[in-house]
Amino acid sequence: MAHKIYLTIVIILGVLVLFALTAFIAYAADFHDPLSLTFKKIYPAVVVRERLISIYELDKAFEIARSLDSTVSKKTVIDQLISAKKMESLVRKLRVDYDSGKITDEFLFFKTNNNDEYIKLVKDHFSGQEKLFEKFVVEPEALSAALKIRFNSNFEMNSNAFNRIKDIQRQLNEGRSFEDLAREKSDDKLTGQFGGDLGFVQEHEIIPELFNKIDQAQIGAVLDQIVVSRFGYHLLYPVESNGQGEAKVWQVKHILVETSGFDQWFEHQTQNLPVWKIVK
Repeated sequence: MAHKIYLTIVIILGVLVLFALTAFIAYAADFHDPLSLTFKKIYPAVVVRERLISIYELDKAFEIARSLDSTVSKKTVIDQLISAKKMESLVRKLRVDYDSGKITDEFLFFKTNNNDEYIKLVKDHFSGQEKLFEKFVVEPEALSAALKIRFNSNFEMNSNAFNRIKDIQRQLNEGRSFEDLAREKSDDKLTGQFGGDLGFVQEHEIIPELFNKIDQAQIGAVLDQIVVSRFGYHLLYPVESNGQGEAKVWQVKHILVETSGFDQWFEHQTQNLPVWKIVK
């Protein structure tokens, strides 16, 4: 009997010592061998509800952030990671339309429009690893876009902006020029001064939610449907198209009415999510 008790105590002490050792390696030691990195990937730095931010994830995010801005604090990086986890939780709770395809579209949008900058950015700050860029830059942006589209799809919460775009649409249907309305009414002042002209675009050269509508639209006519994007509400006018397949281009004009209030809505939706900060 005494032998069994002794054996049990030894096992318990062994487990406690092992836990203390692995926790020390994860939280306090600056080891980078494969075994130590495994512990750092297991132990959490922060828990947002059921979602973990590992020590490894925090260290990697902080390393990247410091390479981009040497003055950034660890607290700022932690807050950004927490925000991303909150977005993940809210997307799941609200059953927002979000999947790996959205991430791919967002990645291609960034890469197509900033290819030289992208190559340099990944090489200089992400150790040449596209997966790190996707995780820490693309995924949060895709999550944010999906949630903003959900928020903007609630026309009651955005009644002022929605009524504005409906009024512009009414004036357009009554015979006013698309170009004149874009100059006078569009919140996109850069394109507005050119009658809403976005120029000639190919796939992935404009935000995915707009391109998906343009690709299916009748050429030479303003879409009857008000298009919801991460920025607000659009009237889209695919003027013409040329080419085929990957070489196909569209000349597109748009009128934008921006929405507001997303940050307050997001804060309200996530304010009761429990957050435990083990590392500060």
